[in-house]
Amino acid sequence: GERVTKVQRLKLEALQKQTKAERRFAGGSGATLIVFCLLMTTYILYLRKQGNFLRNRNKNLLFIASVLVIFLFLARLSIPLTASLSQNAPFSLSVKSLYFGIPLASAIMTLCLFMGLDIALPFAVVLAAGTAIILQNRFDLFLYFFLNCSMAAYWMQRCRERIVFIKAGLKIGLLNVALVTAVGIF
Repeated sequence: GERVTKVQRLKLEALQKQTKAERRFAGGSGATLIVFCLLMTTYILYLRKQGNFLRNRNKNLLFIASVLVIFLFLARLSIPLTASLSQNAPFSLSVKSLYFGIPLASAIMTLCLFMGLDIALPFAVVLAAGTAIILQNRFDLFLYFFLNCSMAAYWMQRCRERIVFIKAGLKIGLLNVALVTAVGIF
């Protein structure tokens, strides 16, 4: 009930900065462990037992890892980009609504094209979870990206012609409109 002096205020601010750094480190460590466990589970359950995958294991793992790193970097890069776009837009846009424009389905489409649906679906879970963790641990974004990516993989599983890319892109666009509407209502 007593008044806070300047000295006490400085001590409280220093204590708050210290606890923020500890929370940031703990949050980053926890997110890293979650993604690591998700990757290991995916590897053990799906990738170790794939016959086609075993022939060129190192090349395939390198390809999967590079796609994962590129698209997680793209998700991380989208945070300042969406903030800039929302401030400079001629009409009102929220930063969180611009996250729905990150093209993660293209990663899954590419992976499904080269490695098949059996590998693309677990990768969709990992990519959606990693992106949701990067974008402030939002479960609605995880669901959106997981559904978006898994349907992209499904529509690309029998790709023999170039028109399949266009048709899959149109279907994904319509699905995205429905998913964003559902998330907005939720």
